[in-house]
Amino acid sequence: MPGALTLLHNPSDRDSPDCLNGAPRDVWHHLFTLCFDQDQEDGVLNLMFTCRYLHEIGVKFLYSQVNMFPSQHGTLLQYNNSKSLNVSDYLLKHRDVMRDVKLLCALEPFLPRFSFVSTLPFLRSLTLVRLKITEDVHSLLLDIPIFSSICFRRCSIGPGSKLSEMPVRTHAGLQCLEIYRMIVRTQIPFATGARDIALQEYLPFWSAWLGPSLQAIDFEEPIIFGYGRKRNAQFGYLDSLEPLFAVMPTTIMHMRFTKAI
Repeated sequence: MPGALTLLHNPSDRDSPDCLNGAPRDVWHHLFTLCFDQDQEDGVLNLMFTCRYLHEIGVKFLYSQVNMFPSQHGTLLQYNNSKSLNVSDYLLKHRDVMRDVKLLCALEPFLPRFSFVSTLPFLRSLTLVRLKITEDVHSLLLDIPIFSSICFRRCSIGPGSKLSEMPVRTHAGLQCLEIYRMIVRTQIPFATGARDIALQEYLPFWSAWLGPSLQAIDFEEPIIFGYGRKRNAQFGYLDSLEPLFAVMPTTIMHMRFTKAI
């Protein structure tokens, strides 16, 4: 851990620490977020007037933001930083400050590696990248009541996901939903109903996140992967988006939809 920063900066002295320009920008950003977070107890604003331990505070909260992800070896990594920390050690030390989490799920199954997200007591935003959505994974996510925002990026629903067999349920506390480049895979040709099968699997997933508290939604048209007449791989889109818009709740105040070309 680097030494503490101070405000005693002398521009003519190269060895003098520059707290304003030398500290990472994220340190200031997360400190201000902490100071103005209404969930925090009184007295946090006093941190703005003392910079002695600014760097230590910044690192602690930087680790809790969306640029963190667990690797396949169980270490918690940052995209733009070489520091790493074992996931279990990190959770023991910082689980109470984690608010926004981003997980890369392409290297291995989501369960049991990433099931720790259900233990974070103050999680408010979850971003999932390249997640293979199955019945078990979907149930786990829906059972986490505390987060208010979820984003699915380049995730997929494959054959055997059994989402269409799940009981009808919704996430009651979700306020913001984002879905980008969602892929629905089928094992049948388009000529024999690949779009219908894809809709049967996608609609339960879609409906489950359209709860009574949803206020904002940003989504792209789902992509269907199936087969052509010669069993060659082929992609397409739903015949109609009406089933998706038909279940939209009346609580939505903002919506952005991107139509595939």
